[in-house]
Amino acid sequence: YTMAALTVVVVLLAGVDEPDKVAVGFGRVLEIGIGVGSALFASVVLWPVRLADTLRRDLASQYVQCAVHLNTLVSAFINRQHAVDRHILEPLVDKAWQNHELILRVRKHESIVYNYDHEVLRVQVRTLERAISHLKPMLEALNDYEEPSGFDVIMAPEMRRLADAIMATLRHLGGSTPAAPVPDLVRTLTELVDITEQRLGELRNEGATNRFTLHQMLQFFTFFHSLRGLATDLVFALDKIQNRRQNYGK
Repeated sequence: YTMAALTVVVVLLAGVDEPDKVAVGFGRVLEIGIGVGSALFASVVLWPVRLADTLRRDLASQYVQCAVHLNTLVSAFINRQHAVDRHILEPLVDKAWQNHELILRVRKHESIVYNYDHEVLRVQVRTLERAISHLKPMLEALNDYEEPSGFDVIMAPEMRRLADAIMATLRHLGGSTPAAPVPDLVRTLTELVDITEQRLGELRNEGATNRFTLHQMLQFFTFFHSLRGLATDLVFALDKIQNRRQNYGK
């Protein structure tokens, strides 16, 4: 609206001595309107380029990267806490911030033209950000060690299975239409979280954690709490997407 008003003003002022300045002004606005309409028709119907599609592709790549980083962190932690690059998550963090700008543009502009559910994209963006927020303390706990040799993790098999389930869920959530076996994913994650917590309780009752120094105990529980929190957030996201699709008629 601002550009249209400026166009009219400029044309009228430029043709102030012309007797048909009003007709010239309206003619110029009409020409611009035809040009904008043609461009809109081409971009929407003939060669559609949607920000939502770009965002979906970016999210798919970022979710895979998140799964790869999780595998790196868990493998290093259960392998006597081998240190990894402290800056490994920074590229993913930068991309996650860019997703917010894209989703705002999608909801503001493309929702007027295209009819699809933007809530699923919003959940994907927020869940990825939450996943990264869990990876950060895992990275810090991994690199915050006292002895070069580290310590053995008795719960390594349980943590490995939980991490594998989380990675499968991350790749699923990064898909363009994350819908398929959602109940199976939720059930697997929930069961593995319960199994892992039960195993931790048994080890604590047996006094297995007494071998830890206070620093090692904080290191382990920080890493484990973040891994568990990531699984819980993914279950919440899966439930939300599933309910949204059912309500949206998909």
